[in-house]
Amino acid sequence: MAAVNNRNEVIIKMRIVETEIAKFEQWKLDLEKKRSSSKQKDLDKVMAKFEMLKKKQEQLMRVTLYLLLNISEDEKVEVKMHNKGVVNLLITLLDRRDNPDLLMLVVSFLKKLSVHKENKDQMKQLNIIEKLAKLVTESKHEDLMNLTLRLLLNLSFDTDLRQGIAKSGMLSALVQLIGNEYQHVTVLLLLYQISVEDRFKPLFTSTDCIPIVMRLLLENPQEKVELELIALCINLACNVKNAKLICDNKGLKLLMKRAFKFKDNYVLKMIRNISQHSSLKHLFVDYVGDLAKAIKNNNNEDDFVIECIGILGNMSGLEIDWALVIQKCDLMPFIDSKLTSSGGAEDDMLLEIVILIGTMATDADCAKLMADLGIIHKLIELLNYDWCWAVELLLLQKKLQRQQQHIVDEVHSFEQLHGVISF
Repeated sequence: MAAVNNRNEVIIKMRIVETEIAKFEQWKLDLEKKRSSSKQKDLDKVMAKFEMLKKKQEQLMRVTLYLLLNISEDEKVEVKMHNKGVVNLLITLLDRRDNPDLLMLVVSFLKKLSVHKENKDQMKQLNIIEKLAKLVTESKHEDLMNLTLRLLLNLSFDTDLRQGIAKSGMLSALVQLIGNEYQHVTVLLLLYQISVEDRFKPLFTSTDCIPIVMRLLLENPQEKVELELIALCINLACNVKNAKLICDNKGLKLLMKRAFKFKDNYVLKMIRNISQHSSLKHLFVDYVGDLAKAIKNNNNEDDFVIECIGILGNMSGLEIDWALVIQKCDLMPFIDSKLTSSGGAEDDMLLEIVILIGTMATDADCAKLMADLGIIHKLIELLNYDWCWAVELLLLQKKLQRQQQHIVDEVHSFEQLHGVISF
C-alpha cells in the first residue's frame, strides 16, 4: 500500500514541477514582450512582480523536489521517476543559476540518479556537461561547487562524458580548485579521471596544473604523498610536454631527492614515466650511478627497486659505460640472483631486469662482460625452465605502458651477446 501511495505521490509532485517550469517559461515570454512595449516605470513594476513570483515558485519547487528525493530511496519509485522524465526536469532547472539553494537540491538529486546507466545516458543526451561547466566556472558557492564536482566525478566514468568534461572549457577552473581545501580531494580525483586518457593529457599544459601539483608534492612534509595527488602526477608525466614542465626549475632533481629520501616508489614511478621520453633521457645521465646503487642497497624494497631498474632500462640510446656501472656498483650478483630457474623474482621484476639487460647490452664492453659472467645462459635457462613464463613475459610487456621500444632493445641484447659467446 505504501509503495502505491509513493508512486501516486511521484505522479502528483512531478506534475507540480512540470507545471511550474511551464509557468516560468511563460512568465519569461511575457516579460520579454513587456520589455519591448512598456515604459521604464511600468517595466520596473513588472520586474518586481516577476521576481516575487519566481521566488515563491522556487520555494515550492525546493519543497517538492526534496520530497521526491526522499521517496526516490525506493528503487521502484526511482524507476517510475525515470520513466516520467525526472532527469529532463532536473537538467532544465540547472539554468536557475541565481538560486544556489535550489541548485544544490537539483545537483544532489542528479548525483543520486547518475549511478544508474539509464539516467546517466539520458543526462548525456541532454548535454548536462555544458550546463555543469557554467556552474564550475561561474559559481562561488562552496557547497554547490562540491556537489557539482561529485556529480562530474560520477559522470567521468563514462568515456563520452569524460571527453565532454575535458573539452568543455572548465579544466582551468578545476585546476584552480586544487588549492581549495574543501574541494581538494574531489577535484584531484576528477582531474585524475581526465588524465587517464592520453588524448587529454596535453590539455593540462595550458593550465597551471603542473606548477600547482609540483608545489604540493615537493613541499609535502609527510613521508607519503596523498594517493590522489601522486596518481595524477604519474599520469601527467606520461606526456612529453607535461614532463618537460615537471623538469623545469630543477624539478627532476627535487623529485629524485624526495624519492630517495623517503624511498617513495610512487614518486619514482612518476620519474620513470618522465624517463621514457627520448628528448628528456639525457637529464638522467647524472643519476645512473645513484639508481644502480639503490638497486643493490634496497634489495628488500621490491617496488622501489623495480622502478629504479625501470628507469635504467629506459636509458637506451645514451652513451653510458654500462660495464663500468655494473662493476662499480656491483650489480651482477643482484641480476644473477634474480635470473634463476627456480623463480628467484616476481614476473614484473624479471621483466624489468630483462629489459635492463637489453639496454646494457647495447654497450659492446658490457655485452662481453655479461656474456663472460653467464647471463646469456641464465636467460636461456629461464625460458627453458617454464615456457609459460615466456608467454607471461610477453603479456606483461603489452600491459606495461610505454615499453614497446624495449622489445627491440631486448632482441638486440641477444644479438650482442651471441656475438661474444660461442656455443
